[in-house]
Amino acid sequence: MFWRRLPLVIGCLLPWVVAGGVGLWVVQRHIPKDGVMTIDIPLDGRSPWFEAFLPGQRATSPGVQDGGWVGQRITDDPVYARIRLPGAYDVAEVMMEFRPEDQPLLEIGVERGREPTVSYELVPLWSEQLETSAYVSTTVNGVPWLVDPLVGAAATAADASRVAWHASGTIPQAWMDTGTSTKQTIRASLRGQHDFWFVPVNGRIDLSMVLQDMNRSRQTSTASLRLMRDAELVWADSVSFGGRDDARPSPLIEKTWAFEALPPGVYRFSVLADDSIFIREWTTLAKHWVIGPRVYFADEIGYSTSTPSVRAWTNSSFLEVKTLHPEGTQVVQLGSATATIRETHATVLLERRDVDVGGAARFSAPKGNVWTLGDGYMSWSQAALFFPQVRRFTDQTRLKDERVSAVATSYTPPERLQDGWYRSRTTFSLDPDRDRLKLILSAPGIARREGSVDVRRLQVVFRRPPRREAWWPAIRAELIRAWSRW
Repeated sequence: MFWRRLPLVIGCLLPWVVAGGVGLWVVQRHIPKDGVMTIDIPLDGRSPWFEAFLPGQRATSPGVQDGGWVGQRITDDPVYARIRLPGAYDVAEVMMEFRPEDQPLLEIGVERGREPTVSYELVPLWSEQLETSAYVSTTVNGVPWLVDPLVGAAATAADASRVAWHASGTIPQAWMDTGTSTKQTIRASLRGQHDFWFVPVNGRIDLSMVLQDMNRSRQTSTASLRLMRDAELVWADSVSFGGRDDARPSPLIEKTWAFEALPPGVYRFSVLADDSIFIREWTTLAKHWVIGPRVYFADEIGYSTSTPSVRAWTNSSFLEVKTLHPEGTQVVQLGSATATIRETHATVLLERRDVDVGGAARFSAPKGNVWTLGDGYMSWSQAALFFPQVRRFTDQTRLKDERVSAVATSYTPPERLQDGWYRSRTTFSLDPDRDRLKLILSAPGIARREGSVDVRRLQVVFRRPPRREAWWPAIRAELIRAWSRW
């Protein structure tokens, strides 16, 4: 009897055995025993795991390039690539072999979030300046630094001799001026949103400001004001412009504030307004105060018979300058460097010459009416200049010339290979809801200097806990991931 039923039993069990075998094979394939999966990606355009760097106007097609090597050449910034994830892993270590040409700085990162809240997490990849320096690594108050060994860790506390490049942790700045101070009144027109930075004097910040709405087509408007210490909101208020029944600018409104019993620190006073709101004048008792990094020197049409020239001090090593009005075309100057604005809405770059590097430099615009953005700040008093935030390390930073002896950064020098090639390793956490990792490669200023970055190989190591330690969470994560893809 049993033998007669045996084929039926086998027939009933066989599908389950096959399904179990397939499931075991899938588990073995997608959940490695040690929790590690390595994918090697030559950039020849044939890997099923990798979608080439795009857009095509900024990178060549993958394959054989001039010189006989295989990969992609990047000539503009930034470029993006996608790596298909083999499963629900926690982290990915991205190894990249690259060769920079006339490009002093590279950054790598990944996309975070989803529309409309997408952001990009960038970290250091390579720096020519740091690669050729003798700086040594150290940690101060939990912040990683590379410092000039001749100066030592003391350089990390010096405002003018330190910069930051994607540093982890908070760099403290406990500022407080003491003694008597002199009132300074600046009569200059600034347009729209601006950030004023102050160091308290004996625990006080005294400030007055004259504002005006130049938009003749509206009867009411508002400018928001706030005082911040790091991420802490200290005070907030607003100024209303209203009561107009004619096509004229608003009357001048003067506001005075006195902030007392302030702890040491750098305070940011922000005027949040559209470009129709003008700051006409401000008065302060602060010894250290600056504006920036964005400063919009306004025209004075409808307010004055002429627009005054601009002469301000800055600690920026470079400035991007443009004008929005034909009256603003002119020759502008930073230290001894000059540039000509020939047309509206076209940005010109002012870079300090070697003789001007370090310290303060004068910025001048004879006709005013210019918009500026730099890597530093501006003040009308040379003695008032300071860096309210640690300067950014950029592709234009020159450590020796600018007397920079400390860099707050998580940068780890890549491995040097032959013929100018480097091999870097960068680790990123993975979003369990994504089936692809969007990679960003940034080469600031590469198009301007006509440089390039060659990339010939990627290797991605995916990691999660070993199967024996977390087999069920791994299977559950794979099932959730598979379900979300349907």
